[in-house]
Amino acid sequence: MNCPYWYKYTFSYSLMAGAWRQSGTWAEIRMQKVICILLLFSQAVLSFGTALAEQNRDIPQIHGGLETTMELKYRANEKLYKLDFPLYGSLQLLYENERINTAVSLDYIGESGIGEIYLLGGKEYSYMKIGYYASDWGYGYSISPLGSLNIIDDRYPSNIFYRKNYLPHPCFTMTVGSQRFHQQTVFTNREKNIESVKDTDLGLRAIWNENGSTVSLGLIRKLGYPPPLFFLTVENLGDLGNLWIELCWEYYKTSRDIWSFVFGVKRELSSAVLCAEYVMDGAQNFIFLEEVFLFNPSAQFDLKGFFHIPDMSSAFNGSIPMSVERNLVFEPGFYLFLGKKDKYFSPLKEDNNNSIYFKLKYSF
Repeated sequence: MNCPYWYKYTFSYSLMAGAWRQSGTWAEIRMQKVICILLLFSQAVLSFGTALAEQNRDIPQIHGGLETTMELKYRANEKLYKLDFPLYGSLQLLYENERINTAVSLDYIGESGIGEIYLLGGKEYSYMKIGYYASDWGYGYSISPLGSLNIIDDRYPSNIFYRKNYLPHPCFTMTVGSQRFHQQTVFTNREKNIESVKDTDLGLRAIWNENGSTVSLGLIRKLGYPPPLFFLTVENLGDLGNLWIELCWEYYKTSRDIWSFVFGVKRELSSAVLCAEYVMDGAQNFIFLEEVFLFNPSAQFDLKGFFHIPDMSSAFNGSIPMSVERNLVFEPGFYLFLGKKDKYFSPLKEDNNNSIYFKLKYSF
């Protein structure tokens, strides 16, 4: 496991235009003003940070980005169209030296707030980290049962393609060992209202690295309550591609246990990347497929798909990211949900909205 030296954070603003008939000039003008202000601010911050970094390598670094989208959704359950203008971004202040890493971020999603903040001290495989951040122990690419250490960030869209966006929370992590073998302990408070130390989540795991393979074994549970979640994860980086396995057992003393399983493989070719994953998340079973075709160094086609095995409904996300400049990416795409009424991916189910979108990303 590599020690995390930087994270991406969220600084976002959402402009909701309402139903299709309500998408008027006011929303477009307001969005243009916000984008211009943020672009000017980010460019000023970038120039200032670059000048300081040239004078002293220990000066804090500034990272960030902006992401604006125009998305036309069709809500089948309400029989209406909706035009949304969400705007996401990031603003992070990072300081590093040989012993200490610190990060502070701002967060604006509907209202101003603070994103991830942490202080990390130590070496790559022996360190302590404390602050306000998310901890993801899972290897699952599309869905990970070990995301149970975190709460899904409901400020983002709720469809299945956004499942791995987690909210930061008070957290303490301690790692001791070497690259070949190290142990990790985490204490987290995921819930907003913690009334007792018994509500704190505890995670323990041991990690072995050997010849391109990583194996971890551990458990997650609340200090005062069952059930414990036992897990085993394996990742192998070979010449033919990457392979990962995630097995979770949630033990209940007085009721039926819950098993979760993830098996995935990823292969990189000269002009394509192929990924396949089987996910058993409790009572739900999915097959996830992704194909990325590289047209040229600045453009690609990415198609993701979920297939819900019990009822054979499906969901797709297709996009064409194109690099306009070094730090600017334009991405048209779509979300498509296929399934009859009462099926898992039925468009009549809440948040399964068929849509087309045009996204613009800027990073610095």
